[in-house]
Amino acid sequence: MKRYLGNPSDVQLHGVLVRDVEPHRDDLRARLRSLGTGCPEGTRIELLALYLPQERLEGIGKEMVTRRRQGGNR
Repeated sequence: MKRYLGNPSDVQLHGVLVRDVEPHRDDLRARLRSLGTGCPEGTRIELLALYLPQERLEGIGKEMVTRRRQGGNR
């Protein structure tokens, strides 16, 4: 907190984007542009994109609940 109060631009923002589509360079670029708007000079933003096989995210929560009920860990 002391560090931030001494220099409000001494901030780091980290984010993870998880998608189940074909990768595209604009996926992170667009998010970085919107996140960086209005940030003071010196703010550091780091984003990581994780691409899963296509259409894999839909229903992943339900699948995990079903597996746990059946006694599986994976």
